Amino acid sequence: MNTKKKIRKIFEKNIGVIIDDHSDNEENLRRISDNFEKIVFDKDQKSETVRKWKYCFPIVAVIVVCVLIGSFILADIPVVRALKSNIENYLQSVFNDNSSYSEDGQLVKNFDSLEKLYQNLGYTPLEFTWIPAGFELVSIQTTNDTNNNLGIFYEYIKSNTNQFISISIMPLSEVDGISGFSYTDGYEKIKLGDMQVFLSKESPYNAILGYHGVYEIGINTDVEKQELLRLIEGIK
Repeated sequence: MNTKKKIRKIFEKNIGVIIDDHSDNEENLRRISDNFEKIVFDKDQKSETVRKWKYCFPIVAVIVVCVLIGSFILADIPVVRALKSNIENYLQSVFNDNSSYSEDGQLVKNFDSLEKLYQNLGYTPLEFTWIPAGFELVSIQTTNDTNNNLGIFYEYIKSNTNQFISISIMPLSEVDGISGFSYTDGYEKIKLGDMQVFLSKESPYNAILGYHGVYEIGINTDVEKQELLRLIEGIK
């Protein structure tokens, strides 16, 4: 029943009592007043609820869109990059049963564990036997280009911090050891066992190295230099 009908019903019910000179109008008027207050209160409450829910869903949608756009614009920030990876992996897992898709002419696959990666490859690729304490593997990806060259990518994030370790493993395409890399003054050469590493002089560090003439490994991280070198030494 709408408000106008409720008001009319109250008047019809009480009008006879109000105009009766021998009745005590004060109690009846109070009752009528209470009824009006209840009507107005209920109406205001419902209107306020409708107003709240009216704007709730658009606000949530705007927040989600802003997070997605911001994650791409600010992709160089470690925390944002991790958020971007998580959002991408989640959306891909929802809309792609096999968690694979095409991007820039490459087939990209996502995995939620190293075991599933190894199972998909049919062999165990290079392993990093030592990772600094507190780091969690948050993203595992492979890519295959039109020449069927396989790329493997790992992303580690340290809990409750902004620290990150990004690792790429690609097939070595040049005899001299580093594909498409020009040695500059911003890098130093470091010999680790039989591996020659090109390491940037400032943090966040970029390390580029060839592994036994088979793989080209790239590592980008803001961990301490000694931790990075120990991580590289643990490759097998």
